[in-house]
Amino acid sequence: MGKNISLFGKNKRNLSLMAACLAEEGYECSIVDNLLDDDLNLADLIIYDGEILTEDSLAKLPVILREKKSIFFISSCSKNMAAAYRNAGIDLVFSKPISRTELISIVAALIGDA
Repeated sequence: MGKNISLFGKNKRNLSLMAACLAEEGYECSIVDNLLDDDLNLADLIIYDGEILTEDSLAKLPVILREKKSIFFISSCSKNMAAAYRNAGIDLVFSKPISRTELISIVAALIGDA
């Protein structure tokens, strides 16, 4: 069985495309509706694809992520914003877009091959 990845964000099409891409590599993927979803307890990795979070949301991330590995893909992310995300416990922060090859490489580097 592959490693588990939970994907979260507003654009379900993007999440579905990422999940399909990662599933082809052997990862078990689930799309969750919110960051408090029970499926996060099973996740080896949490991927967020969306807009920049508010300061209030950033403050809640350490509790929500519970020391899980995490990657955030943000529409437009400055160096200062990326630093704020890392300070909130996010392992990796990238500006979109990202290629299929980059996604697979980043995931494998963070949690290993499926």
